[in-house]
Amino acid sequence: DNTSDEIATLPAYFTQDLRLRLAHITKKKYTFECNFLLNNVWNTQYSNNGWSYRFQSDAYNPIPDDASAVAGRNANIYNLIGLYPQAGRNFLLEFKVAI
Repeated sequence: DNTSDEIATLPAYFTQDLRLRLAHITKKKYTFECNFLLNNVWNTQYSNNGWSYRFQSDAYNPIPDDASAVAGRNANIYNLIGLYPQAGRNFLLEFKVAI
């Protein structure tokens, strides 16, 4: 969020992708192409997006009841925080024929 609060900061992450392309052109000008894309080569578990909601409550402590609740820096301030996990290792295989 825009508060620069350490509680609402996403952990740093690093991913790598790999792309292989093979192409062949015949004497009759037909093109055969095969593409292979491997995303997230190292199978990194990460979240690149999230949400947070900050509120104050003197009468209710949500931490025992809600897994997304975190105590804030000040008394009776709570943060509800959620993350959007991204895909692990995945691939795409493509075949093309151009006549």
